[in-house]
Amino acid sequence: MLPAASFQSVAEEEFERILYHITHDLRAAFRAVKTIPDWIREDLDSPGGRENIELHLEMLEVQAGRGDQILLDLRKFSRVGRRSEAPVHCNLQDCIDRTSRTVGLPAGFNLVVEGDDADVLAPPGDLTELFAAILGNAVKHHDAHTGKLNVRIVRDGNRTTVLCADDGPGVPSRFNEKVFELMSTLKPRDVCEGSGVGLALCRRIMRHVGGFISILPCDSRGTTVRLDFPAIPEDVDGDAAATVN
Repeated sequence: MLPAASFQSVAEEEFERILYHITHDLRAAFRAVKTIPDWIREDLDSPGGRENIELHLEMLEVQAGRGDQILLDLRKFSRVGRRSEAPVHCNLQDCIDRTSRTVGLPAGFNLVVEGDDADVLAPPGDLTELFAAILGNAVKHHDAHTGKLNVRIVRDGNRTTVLCADDGPGVPSRFNEKVFELMSTLKPRDVCEGSGVGLALCRRIMRHVGGFISILPCDSRGTTVRLDFPAIPEDVDGDAAATVN
C-alpha cells in the first residue's frame, strides 16, 4: 500500500497532466479565435479575397464551438457526485432506449438492446450521460456511415453487467486504459472532433455508483465497453427509492 505522501504525489501529477491538456486545448481554440479575424480583414482588403471569407468564418465557428464544448464537458465532469441527483431505481433497458432517442443516432446506425430486465441504483441524469457518451463515441469514432450497436444486459445473481459493443475500427489493446484519461484523445481533433472527456466522464459516473468500467481486449475490429454495476443493497427497495422507467 502506498504511503500518504505517495498518494499525494500521484494526485498532484495527475492534476498537472489534466491542467496541461486543458490549457493546451483551450489555448489552441482561443488562438484561432484571435487570429482568424485578422485573416478575414486581409481577405476584405485583397482582390478576390472575399472567396476565402466564408471558409474562414466556418473555421472561426468550429474553433469557438470546440472551446465551448470542452468547457461544457468539463462542467459535466465536475458535477458528478457533487451535483448529482439522488440515486433511484433505474431500469437499464428503458434508460438506454430513452437515451438513444435523445442522442439521435444517425439513420445508418442500428441499435439493438437485449438481455435481462434489470434495475440499477443510480442518479438518472448521470446514467443518461453515461450511455449518451458510450453511444456517441461508438458513432463518432466509426469509420463508416453505417454501423451496428449492440447492448446486452446480463444479470449475475444480484449484480448486473452491461456490454456495449460496436462494429467500428476498435481500440488497440495498449490504449484500453489511456482512453479513460481526462482530456485524452487517440486521434487529432482535426480528424475526429472530441473534447477527450467522454470516457473519463463514464469512469467517474461508474465510480460514483460503486461500479467499474473497462474495455474488453480486442485487436481486431469492434469495441466492447463493459459496465459492472454493484448489487442494490437489500435495505433499499421500491418503497425506499423512487423508480425511473
